[in-house]
Amino acid sequence: HAIKALAVLSLAGAASLASAASLNQYIGVLSPTSTTGLKFNHEFLFASTPETFTDIFRFDLAGGNTTSGSTKDTDAISSLSLTSDVALESIALRLAGTTTNLYFDNTPVGFTFVGLQAGKTYELVVKGTNTPTDWSLTGSYSGTIKASTTTVAAAVPEASEVVLTAMGLLGVAAWARRQKRG
Repeated sequence: HAIKALAVLSLAGAASLASAASLNQYIGVLSPTSTTGLKFNHEFLFASTPETFTDIFRFDLAGGNTTSGSTKDTDAISSLSLTSDVALESIALRLAGTTTNLYFDNTPVGFTFVGLQAGKTYELVVKGTNTPTDWSLTGSYSGTIKASTTTVAAAVPEASEVVLTAMGLLGVAAWARRQKRG
């Protein structure tokens, strides 16, 4: 019975480790006036089997309507081959508390999300896999997200369009004047 209890405890511990691989963190207020943006990262320690993860990084958007960022593998001791292989599979953006992605990018090295609303809380969802090597001690990734304000320039009409519009207005004015007279 002690072996069964130990096996049950061991399975429960393994299940909690698998769920512990994912993060859910508030990383701050994102503003277009910030020169550094917001940083996010995840470090995996002493993994023995491949782990999938879904990390959620929440932030408040204080201004701007566009966010952009990048991620990178940040293994501290990769030259010694003691690190895991952390492969990022996708990055998504959604309003906090929802499960519907506003944007999805399966090339998470660089990303841009446009048309956002200031004053809202967003969630950056990072999915990937941590695959340990034979002698893995650690593996990690990090990223930065920045806000900016993107303005759309008004279209400038061609000169010929202006001439045609003016001729059309003059034609309508002449027609209205004739109708008034007679």
